[in-house]
Order: sequence, then C-alpha cells, then structure tokens
Amino acid sequence: MLFAQMSKYELQLLYCQSLIDDDFHKCLVQAKVDMLLENEFVCII
Repeated sequence: MLFAQMSKYELQLLYCQSLIDDDFHKCLVQAKVDMLLENEFVCII
C-alpha cells in the first residue's frame, strides 16, 4: 500500500476497519503498518 498517496480520510477508514476486523488487524500487524495507521489516526483527531 502506498500510504503517502492516501487521504487522511482513507487512512482513518483503514484504521477503523482494523479495530473491528481481527483478521484485517493481523494482516496490518504482519505488514508492520498498524502503528503507522494508529499514528495517522491520532493526528486526525
């Protein structure tokens, strides 16, 4: 995924999806991007 090309809203959607979908969250953890999305989400709030 190219997070740099995604809007803040798209990053927020991915983060929210990871909160409700365990399998999706596991994939993000394996790809080591879960913390990146969490940091982007915190920046939005």
